Amino acid sequence: MCKRPYNILVIAGSDSCSGAGIQADLKAVTFMGGYCCTAITAVTAQNTVGVSSLYLLPVNIVVSQIKAIIADLKIDAIKIGMLGSKAIISNVAKIIATSNLSIPVVVDPVMVATSGDSLLTKDAVACLKQELIPQATLLTPNIPEALALLGDNYHCDSVACMHKLIKPLLFLGAGAVLLKGGHLQTKNQKVDLLATGDKTHKVVANNVNLGAEMHGTGCTLASAITALLAQGASLIDAVLQAKQYLQQVMINAKTTPKGSGSIILNHAYSLNTDYKVKL
Repeated sequence: MCKRPYNILVIAGSDSCSGAGIQADLKAVTFMGGYCCTAITAVTAQNTVGVSSLYLLPVNIVVSQIKAIIADLKIDAIKIGMLGSKAIISNVAKIIATSNLSIPVVVDPVMVATSGDSLLTKDAVACLKQELIPQATLLTPNIPEALALLGDNYHCDSVACMHKLIKPLLFLGAGAVLLKGGHLQTKNQKVDLLATGDKTHKVVANNVNLGAEMHGTGCTLASAITALLAQGASLIDAVLQAKQYLQQVMINAKTTPKGSGSIILNHAYSLNTDYKVKL
C-alpha cells in the first residue's frame, strides 16, 4: 500500500523571481518529501535586485484559501511566512486557534526587508506578538526581525549578544526559538541558536560566500524544518537536517540563473541532470 504524503500548508507571499516566498517554500517542502499546499497572502513584482511593487491580497481571499485546504486535506504542519498586515495576521491566528489542528506551526516572521525597511506597521507587529507567536511551535527570526520584535532596548552585533536575545524571544510565547545569525559579519562560520525551554543549542555551519547576498535562505530553512516536523522528526533533528539541506542549496547556487543582484538558491541541487531532446 502506498503511504500518503505528508501535507504541509504554507501561508506566505509570492516571489515572482522564485528565489524566496511561496516558490521557495514549494521547492523546499517537495525536496524534503512533503506535499506543499499554499495560501498566498501577497503578490510581489521582484527580481534579484529588489521588490518593485507589492499587492496584499484581500483578507477574505487569504482566509478562503486556508479554509479550503484544511476542510479537505489532512494537514500535518503549517509554515507561516509573510503576512503583511494586522488584519491578515489576526485572521490567520484566529483560524489556527479555532481549527483544533494540533500540529506543528512554524512562524518565520517576515518583518524587515533586505534593505532594512520595515514590512509591518507597529500595530501589526503587536498583533503578531500577541495573537500568532504564542501559537507557534517554533519561531525563526533572523537578527533584524528579532530586534524588531523586541524593541529599541536591544541590539546585536555578536554571538554573545544573540544569547542575550534568546530569553526575551522565548517570553513572546513560542514553544521554541531558532535565532538565525546569518546577518553577523563572520569569516568562517555562521551560528544559529535554537532555544527550547531551559536549553540553548548552538547550530554551526560553514560560511558560504559566492560573492553576493543569497536570496530566500530564511524561507527555505523554515519550510524544510516544517516538512521534517510533519514527518515526526524531533525539533533538534529537524533543524540540523534542514541546515544541512540549506548548506547544499547555497553551495550549489552557482548553477542557478544569474541576475544583477542576489544569488538564487538551487533547491533541487541533487536532481540536476543534462537532458537532451531527441529530434
